[in-house]
Amino acid sequence: MSERESGPRTRAKSGIVISSLRHLDQALEQFEVRKVISILSKSESGRLPAVLFGDREVLRLEFDDCQHSTENLVAPGKSDIEALIGFARGWAGEGGVLAVHCRAGVARSSAAALIAAAVIRPNHPDFLARVARAKSFFRQNEAMLRFADDLLGTSLVDLVRRLPYPDRLDQWSPAYIPIEIA
Repeated sequence: MSERESGPRTRAKSGIVISSLRHLDQALEQFEVRKVISILSKSESGRLPAVLFGDREVLRLEFDDCQHSTENLVAPGKSDIEALIGFARGWAGEGGVLAVHCRAGVARSSAAALIAAAVIRPNHPDFLARVARAKSFFRQNEAMLRFADDLLGTSLVDLVRRLPYPDRLDQWSPAYIPIEIA
């Protein structure tokens, strides 16, 4: 991949990058990612090569982008979001760049990024709204946000519902949100 395709390396003290599986290798390199939250369905997760992550710390979550489990789909559970929050707390204590990805880089990954941001700044709605809008041409996975609201005492579901429905469809590339971690 040329520098023009992947863009120049971006050095940041701390931040979150939201990516699709297709652009994950680009995001890992470009943003010098230290930790990764990987959210794929069980069938997708099994095909993901571990070598892709190198020596980065990775939290692997396996569920589909749905609100309720069915015979063929697995919805996120409370234990998944508890693991995500714990991982985000560890990242917040160390800093660096956290990558969150799912297959399309839209609903599950942007919900995970919003939850990670809420771990750091739960009472900063303007900051959380900026994170929510980073890749929100579709809505974040609301089931994930409901569990996070219960666990963190936040109002992420309400925050996302109050945002105007986006009209941009040009957000397939990784999105980076710089974050100051105290």
